[in-house]
Amino acid sequence: MLHEELMDIIMDHYENPRNSGEIKDPDVEFHGGNPGCGDTITLQMKISNEGIVEDIKFEIEGCIVSNAGTSMISEKVINKHIDEIKKIGRDEMRELLGKDIIIRRPQCSHLGIDTIKSAIRKYEKEKLASEI
Repeated sequence: MLHEELMDIIMDHYENPRNSGEIKDPDVEFHGGNPGCGDTITLQMKISNEGIVEDIKFEIEGCIVSNAGTSMISEKVINKHIDEIKKIGRDEMRELLGKDIIIRRPQCSHLGIDTIKSAIRKYEKEKLASEI
């Protein structure tokens, strides 16, 4: 993909974030952020009994990269099993945002996926505790 096309996609996700907002009665909510940059995020998910992410919403205050990256990865995780999401690596974010941005802004680039994985860990701990 050409650099200009990638920048257009990133700006579109920044200006029109997908899955932005709140979920009424989420199965998990996680607050995270990147203290170095001042980015903050609240992420909510609805997860089926089978472990499928049925819905994801987030509210974020941060830079273009963290906003766009979170929007982009949120589209990728809907209708995926949490075990599949836990396997998403940094290569996925490199494909979405491009190598140059990942190198220059690694924490901002990975804020979305790192927060999603943290929310899944929280969900699994809470589910396990409720079953005991």
